[in-house]
Amino acid sequence: MQAKEYRSDIDVLRAIAVLAVIFYHAHIPFFRGGFVGVSIFFVISGYLITGIIKRKLADGTFSFLEFYENRVRRIFPALFAMVFCIVLFEWVTSVNILERREVFSSAKRVLLTVPNIYFYLHTNYFDPAAETLPLLHTWSLGVEEQFYFVFPLLLFILNIYIYIKKISGIKIVHVLSALFLLSFIFSAVFVFYDQKFTFYMLPARAWELLCGSLLAYTGWTPKEQKHKLFCFFLGIVLMFGTIIGYADVVYPGFYALFPCLGAVLYIAGGTRLQSVFADTLTKNKVLVFIGVISYSLYLWHWPVLVYYQNWLYRRDIDFAGGCVLLAVIFLVSVFSWRFIEKPVRQKPIFKKHGVLWFGVVCSFALILLFINNLKFTLSFDDGFAYTKRELPAEYEADNSAHSILLIGDSHSGHLRPLMRELGEKYRVSSTNVNIMPYRTYTFDGSIADRKNIGKSFDKFREKTETTRFDTAVIAYRYDYYINGVDIPRKNSVARFSLKSLDFESEDPLEVLYFGLKETISLLRKNGVETIYLVGPAPQAAGYVPASANKLSGLFGLSTDRINGILGESAAAYQERTKEITALLKKLTGEFPHVYFLDPTPYLLNPQKTAYDVVRGKTALYWDDDHFSEEGALLLTPLFEPIFASLQE
Repeated sequence: MQAKEYRSDIDVLRAIAVLAVIFYHAHIPFFRGGFVGVSIFFVISGYLITGIIKRKLADGTFSFLEFYENRVRRIFPALFAMVFCIVLFEWVTSVNILERREVFSSAKRVLLTVPNIYFYLHTNYFDPAAETLPLLHTWSLGVEEQFYFVFPLLLFILNIYIYIKKISGIKIVHVLSALFLLSFIFSAVFVFYDQKFTFYMLPARAWELLCGSLLAYTGWTPKEQKHKLFCFFLGIVLMFGTIIGYADVVYPGFYALFPCLGAVLYIAGGTRLQSVFADTLTKNKVLVFIGVISYSLYLWHWPVLVYYQNWLYRRDIDFAGGCVLLAVIFLVSVFSWRFIEKPVRQKPIFKKHGVLWFGVVCSFALILLFINNLKFTLSFDDGFAYTKRELPAEYEADNSAHSILLIGDSHSGHLRPLMRELGEKYRVSSTNVNIMPYRTYTFDGSIADRKNIGKSFDKFREKTETTRFDTAVIAYRYDYYINGVDIPRKNSVARFSLKSLDFESEDPLEVLYFGLKETISLLRKNGVETIYLVGPAPQAAGYVPASANKLSGLFGLSTDRINGILGESAAAYQERTKEITALLKKLTGEFPHVYFLDPTPYLLNPQKTAYDVVRGKTALYWDDDHFSEEGALLLTPLFEPIFASLQE
């Protein structure tokens, strides 16, 4: 099994992988685990690349120059075209220099073949904010490119060593097996300490590529056709089981084994498989063609989705929108394959070493120079501005006799400017403690973090026991812990919903209720008489300052039109928060001196149909769900009576 003959079944496997990724990113139902498609791609790459290197080493025709030229022809032309289009688009349309700088910085790392390292240092793949980064998906290309740098040299050295020492070729399999085990064990263990590293970096992903390498080197395939067919369909079951079933899993780590094993069984079983039943799948012309253009599909699908969501402010992709998006993705991808990928790989002129490398170097240099020398930035004298200050968590007022405890996540933190201003006016100190509702957590894969959860609650309890607080204010981004998304999407599911340290429950709303109840009980036990529960904040349809400036500067829309596009409607807010609001009001009925604070009236538009995100030339949010300082100060009438009452 040398991977030299054309196999339509592998193109179908590519189609399965790329469609899984696209449907996952588009939030299509039943594809919650579509991110495993990248692992399937890794297995395919490892299998094909190893087969090529093994065959050429065996017949003495292997050339590093030829190998890397083929990789360059395969990867860089379409990649460079996609990067250039994104850079050009950002240059023409970006009104926020920080937003543009983020895209340009990631573009440089793509050109330098280290995007995975860049994104490891700057973002989490599963964060909602990641959906604003049009080059995020190139992290997987970084992993493959780094593998291509190392792996051929490893096999070449092993072959030389074996030739000199006259050792049987099976030793290469032993070395690859050892590397596979080391990488797999590292990934399975380290994912609980640093999930981002294991997701983005080659040492933790190498074993997925080595799955295919081991298959290519052993040449394993069942002898009998019925066993081939069994392996083939078992592989499909494993892959689709993970594509459909994976959601709340710590990935990659151990869970990546199953889609990789499925891909291995599919390839091994499909080797010289003779089955009319299997042929209906592996010779399907539509799937084969999708596999043929899968690289361009992978390159272009993510930017199209990102710009759809961040330019049209559509966080829900309905059926009609999904069909249009898929059509656009396929059209762009077919164009990329037909006029960029295919000619560079097949035209005789690009077979010439000089032409190929000259083209690559010129393209690389031109894009890099383009990025580094773009000075033009769209700016508007009357653009929307906002203030975001990083205020300390504790404020000690002069001659203060009273203190307020502010508890919550970042949705308590964005109230600090309001607490500071009122604290200065009424000489009231405040302390903001960033902590989950008592004895609850969202497990994000880190054992170290989970071990510290109990300690953090112990410190919180000690603080309430040793420090006198007159009043407590509790504010959370409640729906994130219930739904797992920043803005509700019909087809999204929480990756890590709220859990309790003390009891098992599949209902995060129930966990939230008991967590808040325990928090209130702890505060009351330690002398905090009055407690306020702040209701959920309205959420915008995009990052407000950048989006508002685009809509105003590029399209000339008025403030009212911008609020209409970006602001959450009152009906949508009520539907999104009805369970949470009912829960908070239930708690006010169960405890004396516990009150509900509703922030929404202060953001409601004059028609009382939606919530404003901009007023005048001021952005009330600094992203899509956190108040700017100006937005927080709009709640002064809501919070001022709390401070004033402490002076009575």
